[in-house]
Amino acid sequence: MINSGPTVYVLGGAGSGAPLYRFLNKCGFSIMTGVLHENDIDYHVGKALGARVIGEKAFEEISDQSFNKAVLLSQQVPYIVESGYPVGSFNRRNVDLTRHLLAYDKVIYSLRSSEEAGMLYGKDSAKMVFCPNYSNLLKKLKKYIP
Repeated sequence: MINSGPTVYVLGGAGSGAPLYRFLNKCGFSIMTGVLHENDIDYHVGKALGARVIGEKAFEEISDQSFNKAVLLSQQVPYIVESGYPVGSFNRRNVDLTRHLLAYDKVIYSLRSSEEAGMLYGKDSAKMVFCPNYSNLLKKLKKYIP
C-alpha cells in the first residue's frame, strides 16, 4: 500500500527494516529506503509496500552510483530512521551515509543504543535521537508532523 503521508527514509538491512516499514506504513508514512541488496528481505518487503527502494546487486559492495543516489534522495526527506541494521563489509557505506547526513545536521532517529551508535558514528552520534522502540519512535515523529 502506497501512502501519501510524510516520507521517512529508513536505513535498514538484514531484516531490520521490514517490520519497521510495515509499522510506518500502517501509521500512514511513505517509505524510502536504501541502500539495500537485492537479495535482502528488506528490499522485497519495501518493494511490496510500495516504498522507493535504492537497491544494489546481491553480494556486492555498495557502488558509488547507489551511494550517491541515496545521499541525494535522503537529503530531500524530512525524517531519517536508522533501524539498527547489522553492519558488514557489503553494506558498510550505509554507515558512511549516516555520517554524511549527521555532518549536514539531518536529524536521525535511531533504534540502536547510544553506545552502539557511538562506536559506529563517533561524536556525531550525539546528534541522533534514540528511540528504544517503535511506539517511542512514532511519538517523536508525530511531534513534528503538522
